[in-house]
Amino acid sequence: MTSDRSYAVCIDLTAEVRVSIGKACGERDHVDLRGSTNQSCAEANNLSSRLWSGCTSTASAVRKGVDMTYDELMQLVYGSTKDDWTFSDERGIYTLKKDLNVRIHRKDIDPDSDRFTGEDWATKHRDPTAYRETYEIHYGASFVKGVMMVSVDGGRATLPLPDPKTLKVTQEDYSFAKIVDQLDNLDDYMERSGLEVEG
Repeated sequence: MTSDRSYAVCIDLTAEVRVSIGKACGERDHVDLRGSTNQSCAEANNLSSRLWSGCTSTASAVRKGVDMTYDELMQLVYGSTKDDWTFSDERGIYTLKKDLNVRIHRKDIDPDSDRFTGEDWATKHRDPTAYRETYEIHYGASFVKGVMMVSVDGGRATLPLPDPKTLKVTQEDYSFAKIVDQLDNLDDYMERSGLEVEG
């Protein structure tokens, strides 16, 4: 894993720094770490300690990534609220505040290939234009799951995809739609569209 390799490199570099500081401080009172400004041995040792602490944090993150299962990740995502995420509209990326490894990527809409037609609930609005909108759940560098939503009324709302016969939406899809509901109009548009949450 890349994270494991990064941790190993971090440990190796920190060890080299600490050995170099030890040798230098044994010979003189000051060590030039940047080639121009001398720092005391105490300051240099403090720097190496901070590097070592950073490696320890990296190790914890690596272990956490290894321990995270698919079911745990899904529970973490679907059990969250919109306030649990940061969002960059420019990048189309949602990041979970309490675990920065968890991200949702909103894919760009292709006006031609993503056009959504043939289902009245999606095209009955003032603007009948509707598009498929794909969101991808990622953990670290890994793609985990894709979730398809539908942008309706010319982009004024994003709705979960219902069962075409019953127009029922699963609780998971509804929870996900609440996360990406940037205009806070999900419930209003679900009612207009005749969509209901299962159970």
